[in-house]
Amino acid sequence: MNFNHPDRVVQSWYPAMRSRGLGRGKARSLDLLRRRIVLYRDAGGQVHALDGQCPHLGADLGHGKVQGTELRCAYHHWCFGPNGACTRAPFFDAPPARRTRSYPVYEAWGMIWIFNGPAPLFPGPWEVVGSGARVFRVYTDHLPVHPHLITLNGMDACHFSALHPMAQTRAPEVSQEDAFRTTLRIGGRPHSRLLRWFIGSPTDELIGEFTVLGGNISFATVTYPHTFKVVFATDPTGPATCRSITFLIFPRGVRLRPLFALGVLLAVLPDDRRIFFGLKFQPGFSEHDACARSFYEQVNAMATW
Repeated sequence: MNFNHPDRVVQSWYPAMRSRGLGRGKARSLDLLRRRIVLYRDAGGQVHALDGQCPHLGADLGHGKVQGTELRCAYHHWCFGPNGACTRAPFFDAPPARRTRSYPVYEAWGMIWIFNGPAPLFPGPWEVVGSGARVFRVYTDHLPVHPHLITLNGMDACHFSALHPMAQTRAPEVSQEDAFRTTLRIGGRPHSRLLRWFIGSPTDELIGEFTVLGGNISFATVTYPHTFKVVFATDPTGPATCRSITFLIFPRGVRLRPLFALGVLLAVLPDDRRIFFGLKFQPGFSEHDACARSFYEQVNAMATW
C-alpha cells in the first residue's frame, strides 16, 4: 500500500526549492523525497538533479563544484554528468563504470520541480493550468501529516458541509480522467449572508471542482460565479510530516469580485489545518466516501521509485 506510507514516495512532480535560491554554477543538496538529492545549475543556466551521495565513497555531492554541465565531487574529484554517469576521474584512463540516479527537472512558478521517477508519467501542474494566467506563490506551511492526507482532504465531499460553514447545493460527482488525475465536482452555499455577499453570486451558490494530480498536487477551482484556481503542492519532509506550498492562479485582467470569492476560500483553510493536528488516518471509508476512496485507490495503484 502506497497511501500514507512513511517510506514510499510515488512517482509524481514535487517542488524542491525556489529557483532564485540556486545561482548559475552552484550546487545545493537537500533532504527531499525521503532521501538526499543534489541540485546544480550548469554554466548554461540549466538545472539538474542527482542523488546526493557520490556512488564512489558516499560524499555529499552538494559540496562539489560545477564544471560546465558536470558536477565534480569534492572528495576525490570524480565528475558526473546530468544523466548521473561518471564522465571522468583522476587516475583512471577511462571513466569508472559508476553512476548515480538522475531526476527529470522543470522550472515553473518560481520553483524548481523534480519528478520522482526516470521519466515524467504525466504533465506538471503548470501544463494543466496552461499559459495566459497570473501565478502567485502565497505561502508555505509545514504540517504533521503525510502529503496524501492533505490531498485526500479536498476529495472528501462530506467534510465541506460538516467542517466548513457551507451547505451542499448539489450531489458531488467524481470522475477519473486517467491513472493520475481524479476530479470532484461540487456546489455549496455559505451559511453566512456576509460570505454570500462577498461571493457575489445571484444564486448565492459557489460551484467548483477539486482535482488531484499524482498523489501530492491538488487544484481547487472555482468555476461559478468567478473563475480562479488555488494549487496546493506538497512533499514529504519526514515519515509523517510534509511541506505544503500554495499558489494562486488568476486569469489576466482579474477584477475585484473574484478576489472577494478567493478570500472566502482562504477563510476556510484554517479549519482544515486544525484537523491535521492529531489526525491518525485509518481507511474506514463509508458508502458516502466514494470520492475520497477514488483518490486512495489512485495512489495505491501508482508506482514508486
